[in-house]
Amino acid sequence: MKKSLGILVILFMGIVNVSYAANVGIVVEFQDGSVKTDCVNANDDTNGYGLLQESAFDILWSPESSFGSLICRIDGEGTDVQGNFCEYLGEFWNFNILLKGENKWMHSPVGHNGPGGCWNRKESSFAGHYCAVDEDVLGYKFGEGAEEPPLMDYKEVCEKLNVKNLKVYVN
Repeated sequence: MKKSLGILVILFMGIVNVSYAANVGIVVEFQDGSVKTDCVNANDDTNGYGLLQESAFDILWSPESSFGSLICRIDGEGTDVQGNFCEYLGEFWNFNILLKGENKWMHSPVGHNGPGGCWNRKESSFAGHYCAVDEDVLGYKFGEGAEEPPLMDYKEVCEKLNVKNLKVYVN
C-alpha cells in the first residue's frame, strides 16, 4: 500500500510540473528574407533570456545592464557587443510579442531580463521583463525600428505535425 501511494505521489508531481509549463513559439526573419522558427518548452514565468537560451538559436547577448541584456546577434546576424550594449549602426534586433489569442505583433515595451518581476502584459507598461506564457510567440527582425517578422501564430510555429489518424499493424 505504501509503495503504491509513493508511486502515485511521484506521478502526481510529474503531472503538476507538466501543467505549469509554457510552450512559446519563436519566429526570426533574417535580412535575406529567410525565416527560422522554434518552439521552446519552459517553466511558466521563465524570463525571455532564459527562454531564448533554451532555443535552437545561437544568440550573442550584451552584458546585463539596467535594461537587461540586449540581443546583438542571432545566428551570426546583427552587430557586435560594444561596452554594455550592442554596437549601434542604425539597425538592431526588434523584439515583438504575439500574445496568446491575439492576431498582430506588439513591439515589446520591456526587455528579456531587465530588473523587476514579470511584465503585466500591457503595451503601455514599461515595468519588469518578458516572462513565458503558454502559447505566446516571440518575433525578431533586424532593422531600423518597428520591424516585424511575418505573422505566424502559435499553431503555425509549434504544432507543425498534426496527426489525425494513425494505424499500426504488428505482425
